[in-house]
Formats: sequence, C-alpha cells, structure tokens
Amino acid sequence: MLVNQIEVVKPTTNSMEIVSCLPDFVVDNETDFKKLIDWLYKLFWDNGQKIKSYAKNKELDIINAIRKYYYHDIEHGEIKRIKVKYDDVKKVFKEACQKNIPENAKDWQKIQEFIYDKLIQFLSCVEIKEIES
Repeated sequence: MLVNQIEVVKPTTNSMEIVSCLPDFVVDNETDFKKLIDWLYKLFWDNGQKIKSYAKNKELDIINAIRKYYYHDIEHGEIKRIKVKYDDVKKVFKEACQKNIPENAKDWQKIQEFIYDKLIQFLSCVEIKEIES
C-alpha cells in the first residue's frame, strides 16, 4: 500500500489478498468481525511497516485491543489488567454501536464503519519514515 507514493505496507501475497478482499467485505456477525480484525492487524502490524509510532496511535490501538480480545488469553495477568482489556473492547463497541455487546448484523456493521473511519483518520495523518536500503 502506498501513501504519498511511499510503500507503507509491504506487498506480500497475504497483504495483497487482504487488500483485495476488504472493499467488498461487510461483516454480518461476530465471526466475520473477528476475521476483519485479524486482516487489519496483519495488514498494519505484521508487515514490516514504515509508519512511525504505531504503538502510540489511538486509531490502531483499537484494532490491537480487539485482536487481543479475540486471539489472546486475555484472562492472563493481573485482575486489574484483565479488566482493562475487557473495558477497552466494551468501550469501542459502546462508542461504535451504542451497545456493550453487538446484537445483530447492523451493530457489527456500525463497528466496522467506526473502525474504517478511525483508519481513514490515521492514514490521513500518517508520518512516513523512509528506510535506507
């Protein structure tokens, strides 16, 4: 993926497959949403990114928090930290669809749209760091 004609996401087979599927992918349920989050995580984290301060970016932190919820043992760690992990996801759901737990396809789609809006905000302000060869 290019931003200002600079490669930001390395064009691997996996990333190109994700990029080609995303425009037509509409979530209808939690399984679809889980797949979307995994794709976005792989696209923006597992790809030799050239974008500075990923870990400090609020828009991308949403994806990371939700991915932890679905793909990691979030029950691991101190009780206080476990609560924060659950609260992070609940906060995203609440902000995106006005519910702590999405109930139907429309709710999941509202969350998808919310995340896409955050990604657009992020990409419009991205700071590119050229990597010397």
